[in-house]
Amino acid sequence: MSVAEGNQFHIRSIGIGFIQNDDELEKLWKLIVTNFLKWRLIPFGGAKAGCLKNNRICFSLTDAGRYLLGIDTDFEYGVDEEKQIIVQPNFDIVFLSPSPIAESMLSRFSVRTGKKIGAIFKITQQSIFKAAYSGMTSSDVMSILKECVTKKIPSNVEREIKGWINRCRRIHVHSSILIRRPDSETAGRVMSVGGRKVELITDTIVELKDPKQKNALLRNLRERGFFLDS
Repeated sequence: MSVAEGNQFHIRSIGIGFIQNDDELEKLWKLIVTNFLKWRLIPFGGAKAGCLKNNRICFSLTDAGRYLLGIDTDFEYGVDEEKQIIVQPNFDIVFLSPSPIAESMLSRFSVRTGKKIGAIFKITQQSIFKAAYSGMTSSDVMSILKECVTKKIPSNVEREIKGWINRCRRIHVHSSILIRRPDSETAGRVMSVGGRKVELITDTIVELKDPKQKNALLRNLRERGFFLDS
């Protein structure tokens, strides 16, 4: 219990003497609230706590906790609370209660940074690229996020996810052999010998698309007066 005496406060219930100023009162109030959370709410199921980056603590009140604090008039005993998952503007995905199913779904396009409670996942450009490589679209990612999280997704997170996936492209890579000639007339003659096996890249560069055909092409070229420089 606190008693005001002029500009001073006396906290009788915990045996602390006079508080001289507002700063001391604020520090004391933080201590009282922290101890109440640590020794009353969490042990009796009134709150759930987790750890963020830099060892910062986050917590969420349960239905029982809201009842104990007078926020709600009643609560249903023995019923598991629904998952509580939040996506933050810094792309952290914070779990305020465990949800193994949501973890499995969110791991498809995010990087794991923790376990069970707290900042468990983080959405990064590379994790989105990996999801896109597996065939996921921005609609797929946003659909899973909206299904898993319990609050509105920050607009910057949604914008970046769509932008990252829209940047992705499919490309084809293959091995080939380039035949360089000093003039377009010679390149044209090489094209006539190679037929469908070759393709004209520039006026003086011809591509042999299948490297396995190299010896056969060189043999045909030698027979027609084309000689390979070392």
